[in-house]
Amino acid sequence: MIYYTCSYLPLEVLMGSDIAFQRLMTSSPTLSHELGCNLCGYAKTVYQKGMELDSNDCLLIVDSCDAMRRVGDLLDELSLANVFILRLPWKRDREAVRFLAAEIQRLVYFLESSGISTDLREGIRRFNELVDFVQANEKRSAAEDLTDLYFQALNGMQATYTSKYGATAGKSRLAITGGITDIGALDAAVEKAGGMIVANDTCLGGRPFSEKTQEKPDPLHAVAERLLKWRSPCARFSEGEFRSNGKVDATVFVAPKFCDFYDFVRPNDGKSVYRIELDYPINSQGQLSTRIGALMEKNSVRSVSPSKEGMKMLFAGVDSGSTTTNGV
Repeated sequence: MIYYTCSYLPLEVLMGSDIAFQRLMTSSPTLSHELGCNLCGYAKTVYQKGMELDSNDCLLIVDSCDAMRRVGDLLDELSLANVFILRLPWKRDREAVRFLAAEIQRLVYFLESSGISTDLREGIRRFNELVDFVQANEKRSAAEDLTDLYFQALNGMQATYTSKYGATAGKSRLAITGGITDIGALDAAVEKAGGMIVANDTCLGGRPFSEKTQEKPDPLHAVAERLLKWRSPCARFSEGEFRSNGKVDATVFVAPKFCDFYDFVRPNDGKSVYRIELDYPINSQGQLSTRIGALMEKNSVRSVSPSKEGMKMLFAGVDSGSTTTNGV
């Protein structure tokens, strides 16, 4: 079994083999005392899973941040699995594409040395078919259906379900972007607050399937170009950005807790973009539902204009904590 940890691991390579693969995720809290407490929850998840694998498994890691680099080094030394660490450039120019193409070639060699043969051109064909399927279905899916569509695609499969999108069309429409988060728990929190997620541009959502891989003489270069140039970039890149959906009521930008790459103030953020810091996995759904509900209500109030001359809008703020309550 092949497990991988990041959307920068090329699915074209994995889909070009006949070995089952799985995007590494969890829905339960993890404890990794070896790594300390001030570390991204997803890094701890990867470490715990890596220590559970055996010599028949392959674990593919990307050094997307210091935490994942540290986890990769530890697992390379301690895990029984065959561990591969793909190095990721910091920019997205021509030299970066060449660098990543060489890393993808190194990945192919690693899999071959582990007894896994790969037909990259066939993998590109299968991946492009999967992109067509995802893009055709994500436009008419929402909430749990949308999450299931992406989760199945991350494992190389096409989801089969009957969409419940029409039954939720009257709810507030939210888009999410940013870093990795527990999408299932976020879906539940948003639904409890009276909304639904209709667009997901995180690395566990539509970001890996935003474009097809172009057919070029050098398939390694084509895959590297698709990963670096034709999708919203990870926050580690110097020219970070994110795609916003103009058909939604608000966009929630998720910042993974203890991640140094994500900040909370960006000049291009509009009034309907909200940033929240979340653990992985999410362990406080009640609090999150309250926050999401407040954000939707705040956005709704912002869009209301006084209808009568001389009418004023008043805002009240309440900060209720464990020991004090402050009002403005």
